Amino acid sequence: MLARGAKAVGEGPGKVAGWPARRPGEAECAGCMRRAAEWAAAREESRQLRQAESGARGEASYWRAMWRRARERARAAQAELERVRGEAVPARVAELERELERKQRRIERQARELEAKQQEVERLRSYNRKLKKMQFGRKSERKRGGRRASERGAGGGKQRKARGRQKGSPSHGRTPREGMEVREEVLEPPAEKCRCPRCGRRYGRHATAISEVHEIEVQAHTRRIKRPRWRARCECPEAGEAVADAPPRLFPGTPYGITVWAWFLVQVYAHYRPQRAAAQELGTFGLRIAAGTLV
Repeated sequence: MLARGAKAVGEGPGKVAGWPARRPGEAECAGCMRRAAEWAAAREESRQLRQAESGARGEASYWRAMWRRARERARAAQAELERVRGEAVPARVAELERELERKQRRIERQARELEAKQQEVERLRSYNRKLKKMQFGRKSERKRGGRRASERGAGGGKQRKARGRQKGSPSHGRTPREGMEVREEVLEPPAEKCRCPRCGRRYGRHATAISEVHEIEVQAHTRRIKRPRWRARCECPEAGEAVADAPPRLFPGTPYGITVWAWFLVQVYAHYRPQRAAAQELGTFGLRIAAGTLV
């Protein structure tokens, strides 16, 4: 509000709102005009500060209300979280425990499988070392240790028992081979040895000396199988042609019989021979087969 007797700015030149009006006939003072300008500036600044304070108070009230609302929402969310946690956590914990138990069983099963596979790998490695030693290792018929154990004497420590039949024990004799085919051969001495070297009279036979030698004869041969074909001579519709069945083969269309494949399998898988060496030995029997054919 304006002071009593004051006039608003704009009533005349040099008039300031809130400043006392100049009496008629008074001359304007420079100091008064300066003080009036300062007072007007201070009043304007005070008005701006009051406006800023009013805006700040309003803004503070707005943010205070927003904070209260946010705090209420946080409290509600915390209460809802506590309620949900109280209901869902036990079920979730039980589910996680079941999942953990399943994974532990799976880990144990995989550990057992890994151990079994490691044992299998070690067994195969041992078998491989054995095969390599059998195939490529050094071989010698010389006995280890130099002299025999029976020749070492008492000073050589504990004597090892010699292999084979012990000295003084009865012999079991030669192994009988009753199932083996016997092919008799008669070997006559030369004619000049059947006469007396002095008078030339011919000797007379009085006995037979028998000796046995076991031999193996391996020779490839070709089986040429002839199967007569019989044709009907009647006019019956059921009649046709009769012929014996072909001999069985391991692979259809192959010219090699079952005995060839059996011999090859025995050499390779029972005697651990290389496939190429077995194929080369078949060539010595008169049957040349490429190694790629047998593989």
